[in-house]
Amino acid sequence: METQEINSANLHNLTSLWESMGADACSVAGLEQFRVSRSWPHRCWASCAMNEAVIDKAQSGLQRLAGRHIVPVWDSGTSAEWETVLISRGFGVGFKQTAMYLALGDDAHAGAEESPATRVELELVSSASEIQRWTQVSSAAFGYDIDPGAIATLANDSNAFLYTASVGAEPAATALLFQTNGVVGVHQVGVLRAFRGQGIARELMRALLPAVHELGALYITLQASAMGEGLYRSLGFVEQFGIRNYRLKGNQ
Repeated sequence: METQEINSANLHNLTSLWESMGADACSVAGLEQFRVSRSWPHRCWASCAMNEAVIDKAQSGLQRLAGRHIVPVWDSGTSAEWETVLISRGFGVGFKQTAMYLALGDDAHAGAEESPATRVELELVSSASEIQRWTQVSSAAFGYDIDPGAIATLANDSNAFLYTASVGAEPAATALLFQTNGVVGVHQVGVLRAFRGQGIARELMRALLPAVHELGALYITLQASAMGEGLYRSLGFVEQFGIRNYRLKGNQ
């Protein structure tokens, strides 16, 4: 893929995941061309190109948007104008991410110089009790409440794969794979506090590679936090663009 194509593929994977977890056309006047999550992950994003007309219409709607919603902005020609509007309506950056990708044809065995041995055992989640446990572990790892209803909805999507990673008999981490058009997005990679600093996230990423290959993916995409970006770079992932996630001030 060309740069623009892989950038679009990353965003398509991400927004398709939000759709699968439950998102509808926004009913707020002025934001009719936006999609909004019914619950967690509380995203509100434009389902069309952010041109001047869309931005002008959206200005009034932002004031009626529920306070918990997160409005992501990714680098594009209209980012600066849209961000100016968000700031003028009382929004501020809550957190930042970096979109990244790995071309499997070029670097299918990222991190292969390390020992293939791993302490991590992956369990593909399917039952109601496993989904509940996954939600609890992921919520604890990230420090926020994940709506179990959104995860239960996602679990019914044939393109979604939830994994609980255990060390010994103890759940230690979670991950989520979501496939779209030759791309597998890696999401919700979270490690419980008691297991941090032990290389579990790296081992988890290596353990996920066989599942990614089975899906026939050409690329892996993700959106890295500042804390995780160094790990993904060391595994061969390439930076694409920044994502700034805006919230109403006071809700950050």
